[in-house]
Amino acid sequence: MKNMKKFLSILLTVLMIMSSATMIFAYADEETGSMTENVPQKPEGNGTVESPYQIKTEDDLKYIDTDSTTLDAYYQLANDIDLGGKVWEPIGGNTTKNPFTGVLDGCGYTISNFKLEDPAEGTNLTLAFIASFNDGEIRDLILSDVTMTLTHGTTQTNGILVGYVGGNAMITGCAVVNSTITASGFKVPNYFRVAGIAGALNADTAVVENCKNEADITVDIIDQDIYNDKMFAIGGVVGSLTGTVSNCINTGDISINRTVTKGYMYRHTGGIVGIAGPWGKTRVVEKCINYGNVTMTQEGGEAPDLSAGGIIGANYINAVKPVTLSGNFNFGEISNKVKGVENAKRGAQLIARAEGKAAENLMYDAINYGVAGDDKKPGYFTAWQVNAYATITFYEAKSESDLKAMDEYVEIVETIEEEFGCILTGDDGDCITAVECILCGDVYTPAKAEHSFTNYVSNNDATCDVDGTETAACDNDGCNAEDTRIDEDSATGHDFGDWIIEETKHWKECACGAIGEEAEHADVTVKDHYCDACDKKLSRCGDFDGDRACDICGNEINHNCVDVAPVDHKCDICKDTLSDHADEDKDHYCEICKDKTSDHDIDDGKHICNYCGEKVTNCADSDSDFVCDTCGNSMGEQVMKNMTDRLTASIEKAKEQALEAAKNAVEDMAVKAKDVVKTALEDIVAENPELVESAKTIGNAVAQVIANVKANLQEKLNELVGR
Repeated sequence: MKNMKKFLSILLTVLMIMSSATMIFAYADEETGSMTENVPQKPEGNGTVESPYQIKTEDDLKYIDTDSTTLDAYYQLANDIDLGGKVWEPIGGNTTKNPFTGVLDGCGYTISNFKLEDPAEGTNLTLAFIASFNDGEIRDLILSDVTMTLTHGTTQTNGILVGYVGGNAMITGCAVVNSTITASGFKVPNYFRVAGIAGALNADTAVVENCKNEADITVDIIDQDIYNDKMFAIGGVVGSLTGTVSNCINTGDISINRTVTKGYMYRHTGGIVGIAGPWGKTRVVEKCINYGNVTMTQEGGEAPDLSAGGIIGANYINAVKPVTLSGNFNFGEISNKVKGVENAKRGAQLIARAEGKAAENLMYDAINYGVAGDDKKPGYFTAWQVNAYATITFYEAKSESDLKAMDEYVEIVETIEEEFGCILTGDDGDCITAVECILCGDVYTPAKAEHSFTNYVSNNDATCDVDGTETAACDNDGCNAEDTRIDEDSATGHDFGDWIIEETKHWKECACGAIGEEAEHADVTVKDHYCDACDKKLSRCGDFDGDRACDICGNEINHNCVDVAPVDHKCDICKDTLSDHADEDKDHYCEICKDKTSDHDIDDGKHICNYCGEKVTNCADSDSDFVCDTCGNSMGEQVMKNMTDRLTASIEKAKEQALEAAKNAVEDMAVKAKDVVKTALEDIVAENPELVESAKTIGNAVAQVIANVKANLQEKLNELVGR
């Protein structure tokens, strides 16, 4: 036992040492470059401007977020990277405390197929591919097939590419394509900023230029008892702006819907920028184009302050330095609607809201060809609530083609096309819609005059009584259009199938529930033992009236006569007489029907029946002449004989009873003797188990002795009784 305890003690010590060693080896020494098990290996390169880290895999991307040193390095994509639909953990985490300050050169490559989801817990967090970005540069990077989903309200700054941008940071030549942003089901935090490229630019020297957003943004929220001036800034390119946005384009649609039971809230949405301000001195939006539709709706609440703009949703109050807008174009439809609220402040123009001293400092030079405002005609794009001191220059909007011919528009298009090439619209696989560049208007695929549908195929959706449909794909090459029409006379008709039987009635029913033929479950008309409707057999032939014909169908029934119940010498079916009384054993009763057929006959002067031979009477001397009245024998001799017979019978019976009692006594004695011997032997074996075999031998011998004694006693008893 002591040796076992010593062995276990040594084993436990070894395990503890091995566990400690595992923990030690799991972490890296930054000086040696060895990695923890959760940190990817260092990519190829040195992370310098001369030798950037080469990003080829998901693990290479995650290396950026290793520590403060890697967040400040130089990186270069070497190929496209597919993240496999995973939820991406933002570089720098969901916070602005660990900003990326290095350089990320996408080299025109694409990072695709990942999700961004807000955490279930926390406040004032940031969500983006790169959460926070200061003093560095992100260039020529494309993000594709990204799904951002906001459902908890824990993040206040959200952008697919970058969340928060500060310092001397520059984002240039980047694009977000084939992506969506959806926010729903939560109360908006105090600051809520969302955009395709950057959630918030927050430094005078921060720049976003030559970038493109194609992500659609949908916000659908329900608020209660909101009474404050929360910043709600939604922009196609940038959410809130302190800095510069230049030569950018947005084609994504923005839809904001809010239901309020009580309260109010400021909300501002723009095709390029949601809000210009409120911090900093520099707020510039120049040479940008918006093609996305901007739609805002609110139902309920109290006098909301809402603005929807093609370029900027709102210019925040700030008189330190003017907001500059120059050479911008809007082609999207702008709509701002409030339901069930009186005295609501709202604007829906190219720039929707500018007030106070900020209006005096507004420099404005822009073109609008969208449908703006509630009940506003196309081309109406002046700022809402702008006073007489505002400096505004604008071009009269005549037609879309006129605007696209302007030198200012052409200059922007050339810059965007140099970065991304043409942006095609109408490429929806519909041959009657031309595929053309929304920037320069070049036609890539001319429109067909009409579709051609010839090869219709059934959709197999016809029902019993309703015709189905058939669909054909357009015959024109490259066209995905389809046409669906009614497939005439394709209704299948009801299939009522077999009869459904229920007690006394039945019916036919189609799988669709329609009821067909109905009938009673009976053999009434044909009288052939089968149901008139479903042909199921209901009965067998029977001849209850004994006329040798079926009572139902009338067919002849040739039966074998039987006399079973009651046994009366007649056929149970036809009632014909089958037999007479029979008394072969001469017991005076019929052997067939058991009826009595005769009485005893003793008229021959004997006590025995002349018919059956049984003794019927005993001698009797009614006239006291000591002679039997029937047989004439002397009565004295007969009495003595009878007494002797009775005495002999009594003696024999007594001998039998005595013998039986003696035998029972011998049997009881033998059983008790066996029990005594058995108990004694069991006690001996219990105290001396080793004697079990001897006990068995003794027990068998004693049992044999008892059996012999019992046999001898019974033999003696038999002899005794025999005497």
